[in-house]
Amino acid sequence: MLCHLKEILKIDSNQDVSTKTAISSRLFADDGCYLLKRDLTDPTEKQFDEFHFLVKWIAFTINPKDSPISLKLKKIWHIFLSIICIYTTLYDLYILITQYNSSHAPHVIIYLMIAWQSLFSLFLLVNWQHKLRFESFFHLYHHSKIRDVPELDERHLAAVRRTRRQFWGMQLYSVVNMSVYLIAIMTKYIETIMNPAYAYSFYFPILRYIRPVLGYMCLLVLTHNMHIYLSITNLLHSEVRKFNYTIKNLKASTSDEMKSRLESLLCLHTKICGLVTEMDEIYRIYTFMTTICTIPLMIFALVISRKTLIEFSFSVSPMTFCAYQLYVIMYPARLHGELNKSKYLLCMNEKVWIPYDENVHKIGTTLAIHLDQPSVGITLWGFALVTKSLILTIASVMMTCLALLLDMRPKDLTHSD
Repeated sequence: MLCHLKEILKIDSNQDVSTKTAISSRLFADDGCYLLKRDLTDPTEKQFDEFHFLVKWIAFTINPKDSPISLKLKKIWHIFLSIICIYTTLYDLYILITQYNSSHAPHVIIYLMIAWQSLFSLFLLVNWQHKLRFESFFHLYHHSKIRDVPELDERHLAAVRRTRRQFWGMQLYSVVNMSVYLIAIMTKYIETIMNPAYAYSFYFPILRYIRPVLGYMCLLVLTHNMHIYLSITNLLHSEVRKFNYTIKNLKASTSDEMKSRLESLLCLHTKICGLVTEMDEIYRIYTFMTTICTIPLMIFALVISRKTLIEFSFSVSPMTFCAYQLYVIMYPARLHGELNKSKYLLCMNEKVWIPYDENVHKIGTTLAIHLDQPSVGITLWGFALVTKSLILTIASVMMTCLALLLDMRPKDLTHSD
């Protein structure tokens, strides 16, 4: 710890001792562990750094060891981007209200929702980094990681590789989306799906090319947060599967050995639940805001006119993104399902209960009670757990709203397939 403290105190020789001490105290957990210490041999932590590096080039990352000048410049940059984003959305909303056109409305509403969602995601990303939320999460992970079940490591590595492919696929999607937007502006086809007044949102028409770049940065923040969320969910799912595998194959040659193993499982489950709760504390607002933005966004994307190829590309793009985003947000339903298997697997393991031993039964019953925690999981700001039942409910509501909206759609938006 002393070597870490010496390293921290070298953050900036111009800072006074009290400032250095305040900074250094934040970098240590209550048990004395150094929060910035990373284990890049772990696939999830390595992937976290890989995803984090992509937003580093646009100065969306915050390092506690950055100099005060660097932190201030990043803060000014974040505020500037936020002001530009807020201004464009307010301008678009003003044009939508004052010069309403039913054929332009869905496109504008989609842009507004994505812009506000990315703005909120940027705010959360900065807040998470400032409070060292991810560092605290990985610190807890290091103390609860199950290392003696190598049989399931390959499945986790496959999930890591799949998440990486999805991440880079979304980066390609963002680039293609920006390119289509730029082509539509250069060919002036953008005026057929959006009000021509949007070209003057920055007063000079030449500045309209800022919008595609701003849109790309918005998607970059969104996809970054989405895939960090997906990566951590895969990590927790893997740990719970290892825990369930241990319960399923639990056996011992003596009663004392069985008691010891059951007690170890009780402590381990407490740590895993703490890890899941920590992730929920980080993402509960994010999941709620993303869900309430994605559902109407997807519905509006489905009712966009698709008479021409360009219109089709502008409708498929947000529709695909919304469907994928909803898939990512609902992904922890797998985690909740795996958590609910633990009690069943313990009860079905006859080696715990037969032959009868009163002390073993007491500890086993205590563990069974401890495993029965249906409220543990990822929530939408505490209102609802992300479960398979919630997915079915959301799908039902979306289909109902879509049918109603299609029935009420103006005639100039209808077309024959």
